[in-house]
This record gives sequence, C-alpha cells and structure tokens, in this order.
Amino acid sequence: MKQIIENTLAIVNDVEAELYQKARHSSKLGEIADFKQWLKFRHKQGAFQYACTIDCDYNARQLCIEVFDHIGFSPETIAECCLEMTSLIGNDGYFEIRFNPDDATEYGPDNYFNDEDGLVDINKDKDGELIVPYRKVLLTVWREYPAHVSVEYHVFFHALRQYLKEQNCASSVQAISQKFGLTDESDAYCDQLAVTPDFLQELTTELLLARIDSWRSISPRVAALSELINSRFY
Repeated sequence: MKQIIENTLAIVNDVEAELYQKARHSSKLGEIADFKQWLKFRHKQGAFQYACTIDCDYNARQLCIEVFDHIGFSPETIAECCLEMTSLIGNDGYFEIRFNPDDATEYGPDNYFNDEDGLVDINKDKDGELIVPYRKVLLTVWREYPAHVSVEYHVFFHALRQYLKEQNCASSVQAISQKFGLTDESDAYCDQLAVTPDFLQELTTELLLARIDSWRSISPRVAALSELINSRFY
C-alpha cells in the first residue's frame, strides 16, 4: 500500500513540474497541492474537502453502514451476497444494495429486464455470470423518500469489512479481505485510493490539453497504477 502511495506521489510530482514549467495558469496546480496534502498528511482541503462524502454532507462509508444496519438481512447473508455481487433489496425497498456499472446516481428500470423467470440484472447472463466488471454499488437509503446513491467499490467493501468486524463475523471478514485484498493498511488509505485513479486521469488529460508532450510518457504510468488499484475490486 505504501508503494502505491509513493508511486502516486511520484506521478503527481512529475505532472506538477511539467504544468508549472509550461502551463503556469493551470487550475490543476491548486488541486495538486490539495491532493498531496491529503495523500501525505490526510488533511482534506480545497478541491478534496468533501472527497468521499455524499452531497457534502453524508460520509459515504457511514452511508454504507446505515444500509447494512437497516436492510433487514443478517451480516452473514450480506457478506455472502456481496461476495457474489448479488443485489439485495430489503425493508419494502427502503434500503437496497444494487451492483451496477453505470455512473448514474438514480436507479432506473432500464437496468433490469423481465424474463420468464422474473426480474434479471442485465449485467448478468441467464446463468447469473457477470458480463461486465463492476466499479460502483448503487445504494438506496430512506430520507423521507428513497434516495439513490452511487458508491465506489473501494469505499463500499472497506465499509463492509468494518461492519462485519463490528458484528464479530470473523470468517466473513476474512473472506471479504482475501477476495479484495483488504487490510488494516488499505482501510487507512481507503478514501485516497477511491479518488486516485480518476484524479490522475484528469492530470494527464490536462497535460494533453495543454499540448505538453510528457503526457505520452506519464499516461502509461497512470494507466498501470489505476489498473493496480481498480483490479483489486473486480
């Protein structure tokens, strides 16, 4: 985990140097400074003040745990279904966990279709096998109305691991940890890792738009690091 953080900082420092020398007015310079403070010292500020929160209010991990607490299934059942990427709908639809690859923040009927056996997730074949790799979980929470929130896998599975530890479900904690490579160390860096791939991609895009040739050498490093982070959750 420390190596991932060090590699991230190395890329960010390289991009910062390029932008400072050749695009002094880039808005990304301020964001880079904020990101480095957060990555190194966990000081959330500026562009990252509300990172991994929902509408600048709810902490995403706390929101996940709220769903686990109220969805109406045992911790062991939640763990088993989440390991298999199987959606859960409980308490009259007030609380739901849906595995969904889209960036949409609201559940729509187009994500599912009816066949002779009932409601089927379009992202699974008829044998229940996954068709595409998932990146996000779509949660439904009750806020005097059903609110739908999309949460990154990094945050969701670390939250699930925390919840299962609090419920003294040692075997489920071990299963989740082994499948997704989660540790106490990765838990400490969960939020930073959740936003790192997208932010690094923004930086290389900025180099490209500024016509800075170094994007050609930095972009492959970004892609490799992003894949390293994201592949843990596929």
